[in-house]
Amino acid sequence: MLRVTSQGKDFLSGRTNQGEISFLDELADRFVVELGEDAERLFNVLKQIRFKIATAKGLPAYTICNDAILREMAKSKPLTPSSLLAICGVGPKFVQNYGEAFLTIIRRHT
Repeated sequence: MLRVTSQGKDFLSGRTNQGEISFLDELADRFVVELGEDAERLFNVLKQIRFKIATAKGLPAYTICNDAILREMAKSKPLTPSSLLAICGVGPKFVQNYGEAFLTIIRRHT
């Protein structure tokens, strides 16, 4: 059995020693990759491709990859499977199954 400590209860309710910090603010991703105008356009195209792939497979889009991976793709613009693998969260299976679709879009955009 698990129990929440009083310190944990304070955290969950937003009461901490450091002032009022909401639970959701603590969980929020503060490391969102900021994109320029051009990279933002590429990000939106990559999201569309992800959606098309997911729809064709009958899957939710997030199961293909998450937005953070797409943002990093839009920022770093990998052109090869090995450079795609260098992105955190991208593995060999993703590259094998979907890599060429995403790389083709990136190559066209660059």
